[in-house]
Amino acid sequence: MAEEPSSALLTHEGVEGIWFPMEKADKLLEDVGKLSLLNNKIDLLELKSRKQEEYILILHKDIKVTEKIGDKWKTAFDEQLKVTAAQKEYYRGEIQSLRKWYRAPALWFSVGVLVTGALAVGLNYGLAETR
Repeated sequence: MAEEPSSALLTHEGVEGIWFPMEKADKLLEDVGKLSLLNNKIDLLELKSRKQEEYILILHKDIKVTEKIGDKWKTAFDEQLKVTAAQKEYYRGEIQSLRKWYRAPALWFSVGVLVTGALAVGLNYGLAETR
């Protein structure tokens, strides 16, 4: 019997073949089983790698779409700022048009003081004449 498997054919009890101890056969069978498991693990890892690459591609597409949405929101925000600035200028013009000289509070206060003073002088004069 050979201690290690080899390509040399041996004859044992009239049967040609590669003969080796049963412990070696058990070890060989165990190694073949491990090899099968390792091959399955490699297949699973390759599949996982492909799925992760697909996921990365999906994430890249998601990033591009999100950037496009962000650009649209920025454009909308910029347009809203322009509209708001235009409204602000319009209302500023409206306020300025309402601020006429005859609507100034200082003018009406002065007129009130003059009228009150004139009424006081007139009433004083009228009361003095009636006495």
